Amino acid sequence: MSHESDYTDELVKRPMSMNGKYKHYCPDWDFLRIDETCPEWPCACVTELIEREKQERAEALESFWKGNE
Repeated sequence: MSHESDYTDELVKRPMSMNGKYKHYCPDWDFLRIDETCPEWPCACVTELIEREKQERAEALESFWKGNE
């Protein structure tokens, strides 16, 4: 079986919508849909995803406090 058919088979098995907190299309896994429920998790993107979440939370808090001054 070729890599292409393996990849296609894997895409078909994946749910169309991922429910995990860190759902994304992972470049390290040929842009497969990946989240915490997948066997490929944690992928190489995990650090970036967590840092992005922290930044978004910090920005939301800052925005909240600026709106309440």
